[in-house]
Amino acid sequence: MRRFFCTVIFMSISLAFSFGKGPNRPNSDNFTSGLKCIEQQDYENAYTYFSKELSDNPKSGYALYWLGYIRMLYSEYDRSLQAYTNAISLLPSKDTPYLQAAYEGRSVVYLNLGDTARALADLTAGIKVDPSTVSLYGSRADIYFAQKKYAQADDEYKKILKINPGSVTAYMGFGRNLKEKGKYEEAIKQFDYAISLNENYADAYAFRAEAYDQLKKYDEATSDLISAFLLNEDQRKALRLMIRMDNEPKQLLINKMKVQMVKSPDKVVWPFYIGELYESMFDFKSAIPFYDKALSGEFSPTISRRLSYCYKRLAAYDEAMKYTDLTIRLDSSKYDELSSKAFLYVSMGDLKSAISTLDEYVKRRPDVSYSYRERATVKMFNKQYEEALEDLELAVTLAPKATRAFYCRAKVYDKMGKKDKAEADYKKVLELTNGQAKNSDVYYSLAATGKVDEAEKMMNEYYTDEVIEDVGESNVFYNKACFYAIVGKTNEAIDYFKKSLDAGWRDFSHIAVDPDLDSVRDLPKFKELVKEYKAKLQEELKDVKKIKSSVNIEEQLKLKEVEKKENEL
Repeated sequence: MRRFFCTVIFMSISLAFSFGKGPNRPNSDNFTSGLKCIEQQDYENAYTYFSKELSDNPKSGYALYWLGYIRMLYSEYDRSLQAYTNAISLLPSKDTPYLQAAYEGRSVVYLNLGDTARALADLTAGIKVDPSTVSLYGSRADIYFAQKKYAQADDEYKKILKINPGSVTAYMGFGRNLKEKGKYEEAIKQFDYAISLNENYADAYAFRAEAYDQLKKYDEATSDLISAFLLNEDQRKALRLMIRMDNEPKQLLINKMKVQMVKSPDKVVWPFYIGELYESMFDFKSAIPFYDKALSGEFSPTISRRLSYCYKRLAAYDEAMKYTDLTIRLDSSKYDELSSKAFLYVSMGDLKSAISTLDEYVKRRPDVSYSYRERATVKMFNKQYEEALEDLELAVTLAPKATRAFYCRAKVYDKMGKKDKAEADYKKVLELTNGQAKNSDVYYSLAATGKVDEAEKMMNEYYTDEVIEDVGESNVFYNKACFYAIVGKTNEAIDYFKKSLDAGWRDFSHIAVDPDLDSVRDLPKFKELVKEYKAKLQEELKDVKKIKSSVNIEEQLKLKEVEKKENEL
């Protein structure tokens, strides 16, 4: 479910900073300490202080407001609603900023509960408290936008302009609505005006870039992306567009980013984004030197993780393992890296080490279904079916609506010859998804229940151009090969297996243990393809080995340790 936290989060932090000690507002030690914790985003201690404030003063609408806010952050929507409702009844009617914030906070809770009618009603109530507060009109417009009620959203922006004729938000809203309606030229004019009002507004460049991209005006689109990043390196819309663009503008953007690298050689953002662009084009070999350049400037787990992924896709598993280990050393709290490490061991043909690593992963995340399911998958690869079944029983218990756990358990039952139980789990997958292709589990389960033609049709519909662009042709072709192998269409399975190899699939250790390929693994043509492409891989790895890193990892780790000790002092 979509979350609508950001507006209220920023408004609430603004409250903590700017409301100060207005008339009749609490100034007790507990309330003041709670506000300081909000400022520091220390919500647990803030909750404690505001609870004490409420205990001392049960009719404190101010304390109730903040308790409602914190409970909303933790998705305790029932208690958040109660706190906000009580706050609205107790806050002084003259304290419009707090009262409006309470209405807006409660509207966000309603949105997260899917109740847009009550959310709109609360925003309207907040506007009645003070009709000159433009942010509430913007929040109401956002709801209309999500509902594709663009005319009503435009009406809200017109109201904003009556209050503030120079509102960038309003012109951005007009442009966004026009863009969604496919009126890109008109949208650009609105974004142009927004930029004329505030040339440092990064969002305007990102939105305008998207409109230019739709018109295939790639020079303008890429220039706007550069402008957006110069103003805000983490501009989310610009980042999403950058990855989603066609390869032609991506290459143009890479060239423009290389110019920025020359202008600002110490900035990590440009080589990192170039690496991301190459990676999104599945050109992993070109991505690595730029990620390495970024790592030399910022020794971070985010960058080392990308290097590990690129080396893995190139089947250079020793290098991939080196950067996975580095990621873990740089941030040991990222437990999911243990799963990545385990499946690297699978790719290296070391199932024993993979299971041992997943044992540690389960210890770190004992309450997460995914950890048991991952370990069960490797145990199944290792033909440890009873042990895999034990893990999957726990996975299903922890996530009774997760289709993947049921699907994996069905596969294990199949391997154990327990066909009735396998069929029951396949049917459970279809029941949980209403037979809709939310992932490969669904069409695989459909095939397993005898509806092969329907499953094949669903699979082909599932792999849209967008999905293929996201996961890559080699993955899609490999998955199709597995499907056809499972349903006994060996010719199609071999054809798609070859296509996957042609597209770059090189995980031969995985191929050797993947139970989906059991029906074709011993066929002469399959063996010939494996032998042929293993030889190609050896030639490809020669080029990968020529890539040299400029980063002395051990030296950088020592510097990190020194920096950590200095910070502790």
